[in-house]
Amino acid sequence: TTSFAPEPVQPYRKVKRYSYVMTGQVIPPNAPENILIEYGVVEGNE
Repeated sequence: TTSFAPEPVQPYRKVKRYSYVMTGQVIPPNAPENILIEYGVVEGNE
């Protein structure tokens, strides 16, 4: 399993509630292909 650094949301994306998006890669040991999962990150004050 790996992940890539968060990047600012690009204007062409339909989802506007996220500040950043990042992609995770799942590498199953016996699967024919890898799986990419996109995560949305919301930036806010606590």
